[in-house]
Amino acid sequence: MSKINVKIAQFSLISCFLISTFQLKAQKAEPKTLVDIPLEANKALYYSSNKTGTYQIYKKTDSAEIRLTQDDAFNYWGIKVAPDKKKFLCYRAAKGLIIKDNNSRNSELWLFNMDGGNGQKLIGLSDNKWRAQSSASWSPDGKHLIMAAEISDKDDFNRNHWHLFLTDSVGKKPVQLSTRSTSFSDPVFSPNGKYIAYSALPTGTPYSLCPTKFMEIYVSQIDSASQKIKNERKLTSNEYLDGRPCFLNDSEHIAYSISPGCVNEVEYVDLQLVNISGKSYDLKTDKSVKTNTMGAEDGYIYFQYRPGLTGNSCIARIKSDGTGFSIIYQGSNFSIINPQMIVN
Repeated sequence: MSKINVKIAQFSLISCFLISTFQLKAQKAEPKTLVDIPLEANKALYYSSNKTGTYQIYKKTDSAEIRLTQDDAFNYWGIKVAPDKKKFLCYRAAKGLIIKDNNSRNSELWLFNMDGGNGQKLIGLSDNKWRAQSSASWSPDGKHLIMAAEISDKDDFNRNHWHLFLTDSVGKKPVQLSTRSTSFSDPVFSPNGKYIAYSALPTGTPYSLCPTKFMEIYVSQIDSASQKIKNERKLTSNEYLDGRPCFLNDSEHIAYSISPGCVNEVEYVDLQLVNISGKSYDLKTDKSVKTNTMGAEDGYIYFQYRPGLTGNSCIARIKSDGTGFSIIYQGSNFSIINPQMIVN
């Protein structure tokens, strides 16, 4: 890949992380709810919302909504609940001007108890000599975290690339899993722990003013001896941005977002399903934005949904066969993002 192409890819990826994570205007009006579907007694919905001005982490049950993070000087997002359901991860960035907050270069990775207490910074802005970090999630046994980070790549003349990293459960002892000097993002483990899925640029991506349109969904394994990716397979092949993969409970199917545009989530973003053999299916295709999926234990796929080209994001769900779509929580003047549905 040419130096120009790599630089454009890096800029585009940063733009994707910035735009897809937040709508950055603070909400000053009294929060108003459009849709609020009651939850079953054994379920809890976790998410991030800017209903108070900055993005904070919330928990919603059949009886109440509880704000879990309390510092309005910071934005919190990207929640991932631990497998034992005792703690959660999220990212934190200081409130500021649009260009200075809410993006991967200004993010710290934090760990909280499920009630929002005992906050602990795991990876700070200057740790590991990383330029940026994103997309941290848990291994099924809770012993490791997997994430993407932008580094100076010694295998490509110290050019900056996004790579995949594995750490222990508190973000220490980082090991670089990926070796190709392209770009990687959004890694997740399968529920059975056998695979990881992620989005990446293939080797030899042709020059383009919009190289992120060549991001594809991959599945691979982690070699326990070398601590590197092995048996890597590309599951998608198109000129779209394929990203934000999420395994369903069967560990055989992956839901992901597919965007036709150069800047993700400015245009419409569809939801698709692919099995680990590479056969893909449409889940929901229309003029809306669908991203940050989660395959929950109740059999639904929960995701962040924006009904049109403008407006606020909300939480919706759909079945893996494409039926049963519904919005479950939507505000008229605030956004709700990064859903995590927990079944007790």
